[in-house]
Amino acid sequence: MQLTPSPQADHANSHPLGLLAAAAMALMPATAQAVAPPDGTSVTVSYLSYQDYDAQRDRMQVHAPQLHLRTALGERFGLEMAATVETMSGASPEFHNALSGASGKGIADRRRAADAKLSHYFDRVVLGLGLAYSDEDDYRSRGAGLDVQWLSEDQNTTLVAGLGSSSDHISATDRPLIQQRRHGKEAMLGLTQVLSPVAIVQSNLTYSRGHGYFSDSYKALDRRPDSRHQLAWLTRYRHYLPALQAAVHLDYRYYRDSWGVRAHSLETSWYQPVGERWLLQPSLRYHSQGAARFYSDRFPPARFNTLYSADSRLGALGAVTVGLKASWHYSAQTTVALQAEHYQQRASWHAGGQGSTAMMPFKANWLSLGLGHRFE
Repeated sequence: MQLTPSPQADHANSHPLGLLAAAAMALMPATAQAVAPPDGTSVTVSYLSYQDYDAQRDRMQVHAPQLHLRTALGERFGLEMAATVETMSGASPEFHNALSGASGKGIADRRRAADAKLSHYFDRVVLGLGLAYSDEDDYRSRGAGLDVQWLSEDQNTTLVAGLGSSSDHISATDRPLIQQRRHGKEAMLGLTQVLSPVAIVQSNLTYSRGHGYFSDSYKALDRRPDSRHQLAWLTRYRHYLPALQAAVHLDYRYYRDSWGVRAHSLETSWYQPVGERWLLQPSLRYHSQGAARFYSDRFPPARFNTLYSADSRLGALGAVTVGLKASWHYSAQTTVALQAEHYQQRASWHAGGQGSTAMMPFKANWLSLGLGHRFE
C-alpha cells in the first residue's frame, strides 16, 4: 500500500510526521497475520517523476530516486529503513491565485530525507521506535515516533496506538532574516478487524497539534495563525472476490482543523491478477475541501496586518486523481512495478457548492518505476 501525497502539499500546510501513519499502514494485510519479524530481507529501489502545471505554464518538476529496506534482526527484532533524494526545479506561483499568476522565480532545490523504524516482537505485541529527518535549503525537519501494536489471540483483531513529535526550522533563500521554528505533537489510535475470510476493515484516528511558524515565507503578505490543531479519521475496507480472483479496496478520510478547513476524500481501487505474473491496479480518488477562515481570493487584502492567505491550497476546491499500477512478478522473490497517476484540481469541483472562484485549474502527473527483491 502506498499513500500518494497531494501535489499541493507544502511546508506551511503539511504535517511532516509520517511515522505513525506508516505504522497504521503496516496493519493492512490481505488476511490475518502473525506478529513476527520480517521473513528474510526485502529491498525496493524506485524512481519517481512528478510534473505539475496550470493554465499559464509548467510549474514544478520533481525527480526522486528512493530506497527501502526491510529486514529481520535476530528472532525478535525487525528493521525498516527508507531514503530518498528529491531534485526540484521550476517556477512557483507567488500567491497561488488567478489575480497574481506565477512569480517567474526560478526554483532549484534538493531534499534529502530518511527514516528508520526498529520493532521488537513479543508473542502478540509489537513495540516500534521510529526516527525521521528531512533537509533542504530552506527547511529542516526532525521527527520521532513510538507505537505499540496488539494482536488478539485469534489473530482477527489488531489494535495500535502511537505518539510522535517533530521539530522544524523554516527559512527563505531570498530573505536571510527569516529564521523560524515550528513544533508538533501527534497521537494515533487504530483498529484492524478481520470480518470474514474475504473481508477486512481498518479505522484509525489521528490528532496533531503544532505551534510556531505556519506562514509561507515566499508569499507576499501571507500571514497565518501560529498554531494549528488537526484531526483526521481514516477508514479502509478490503474485500476479496474469489470468483474473479480479485480484490476491491475502498478508503474514506475525513479531515478538519482549527483553521476552518474541512475535507472529505474517497478512493477506490481494484486489484486484478492477469495470468500468472501480472497484477493490475486501477484507482480513482475524489477529494473536496472547504476554505480556511482567513483564505481570500482578493489580492492585496482588504486589511493589512490581519490573518490572510491567497494560497489556493487553503481554498475551497475539488480534485480527482486517476491511476494505474502494473506489477510484473518475475519470480517469487522479484517484482517490477510501473505506476502512473494524473491529478486535476478545480474550484468548480468542490462538493456542496461553488469553490474559490478565482482559483485556476491545476494539473499534475506522477510516474514511478520500482524494482523489489526479497532475499531469503
